[in-house]
This record gives sequence, structure tokens and C-alpha cells, in this order.
Amino acid sequence: MATRLWEIEMLKQFYINTIIYTLFCLKLLLIIICIPVISLASEYPEYTGNYYKCSEGWCEIKHQQLNTMLLFENKNVVAYGGFINIPDTAPTIKQNKPNFLFYIGKNTADPRYTAIVKLEQYDYNDAPIHNFGNKDYKGKIKYNEQYIKQRLWIFKKEIPFRVKPIEGKTGMYIIEPTEILEDGFYAIDYGTPEKGGHTGLKTAPSFMGFYKASNIVTAIPFVIGDRTILKKSTNSTKSNMQESENSLEATVPQKDNANKDQPATDVANKNASDKRKSNNTGKALNGLIKNIFRDK
Repeated sequence: MATRLWEIEMLKQFYINTIIYTLFCLKLLLIIICIPVISLASEYPEYTGNYYKCSEGWCEIKHQQLNTMLLFENKNVVAYGGFINIPDTAPTIKQNKPNFLFYIGKNTADPRYTAIVKLEQYDYNDAPIHNFGNKDYKGKIKYNEQYIKQRLWIFKKEIPFRVKPIEGKTGMYIIEPTEILEDGFYAIDYGTPEKGGHTGLKTAPSFMGFYKASNIVTAIPFVIGDRTILKKSTNSTKSNMQESENSLEATVPQKDNANKDQPATDVANKNASDKRKSNNTGKALNGLIKNIFRDK
């Protein structure tokens, strides 16, 4: 009888130990599973958005509205998208091979539409300006240093990169350039992927491809290296813009002074002729723009 009770007691203890061991194993397994999840949550941003790798971890990087320029070149109105000034909010990144993280939060996120582009200032070419920034000039001034003190930063070349999808994060991926970036002004642009690059980049020249009054076009600018050198190269201070406006206004009174000593009839005839030429130029530009839109 005593032996029987001892066996029952031993069996009971065995079951208790088995349950305790099983619970311990389950707890250990749960900890092993949770550690990578907690690590993943702390390593990457919690909220959707665009980020770059900084000393604090991941810092947010913002979209900026592009400036537009329309030039009358080779009998075409060519639209350029870019930046007149380097935005103050564009970060200066110390690494010459930076990492960018995009968190869309959708299954449809596709890094193939993303592009890294290098920007350079578009050289003066004396082409008549139809529009620059928010001002319409309708061919009355030319793209040169006399009138435009800040050359537009536009597409120079596309930078290849590699992609790292983040496991467990829907719509999150990291891109890294495959080459060392030179010091300069860059942007993250978006276009339609094609072999060897993209089409429809908003910073690239196009024949009225994206210029629509109701369409706000953006890109994500950033600087590699010393931004003070780039700032100086833009010649884009407000005083320079005012100087440009003043130089445009100064051309009008100069013509009036030149006509001051002429007979009134000659002046009237000359003014009428100039007006007809200006109207014809404006009509030609407007007609060309309408045809381009119609072709689109």
C-alpha cells in the first residue's frame, strides 16, 4: 500500500515538472520570437514617409515643389523642371553613399519608379523665355545673365542604385547608390521605368510633358558636401532677383528715351510696329503651346 502511494506521488510530481518545463519552453520560444520583432520596430520608422540615414537613425526628408521654366528653343516650347534655389529644408548629407528609406504602407509600393538624379545649373543660351518661376514673360526677355540672375538647377544624370526590401514591413524598402556620389545637388525623382533609366522624370526637359497649371510637381532635394559653395554658385539671393526685375523694367524707359527726340508721327508708327511684332510673337507662342497640348 505504501509503495502504491509512493508511485502515485512520483507520477504526480512528474506531471507537474513536465507542465512547468513545457511552460518554460513556451515562454523561452515567445521571447525568441519577440526579440527580432521588437528590434525591427526600433530599427525602422513607425510612420509612413520618406527618410534618410542620419546620425540619429532615420531622419525625415520632404518633398519640395519644383520651379518651372519654359524656353522657346529650336521652334519648340521646351519645359524644364528644377529648382531656382536650393531649398533651406533640403538636408546636407555627410555620407557620399547615403541610404534612403521609403515607407509607403501599401503592397503596391514599387521602387522601380524611384530615381536618384544629379542636378546642375542650365547654361544660359539666349533663348526667349515664355515663363520662369511664377512669372510669364511671353518671349520679351531672354535666358541670359542680363535678365535671369539665377540659372535653373535641372536634370544632369541619373544615378543607379540597389534596393533592399524590409521583411515584415509592407511597402518599406531602402535604396543605396551603387556609386560614390560627388559633392553636389541631388534629388529623388519619379518616372516610368525603362531599360537603363526612367522616362517622364520631372527634373528632365520635356516638350510641355508635365507643365499644367493645376498640377503641382515635386521632388525630394538633398545636398552632398558643402552647401555654401553650391549656394554661392546659384547667384540666387532675393537681391539678385530684384536686380533682374529692375533690369527688365529698365529696358522700357531706355526705348522711350531713345524715341524722345523723334517726331511724334515716327514714334507712333514705330510703337505700332513694335506692338504688332509683340502680338505676333505672343500669338505664335500661344498657338504652339495649344498644338503641343493637343498632340498630348
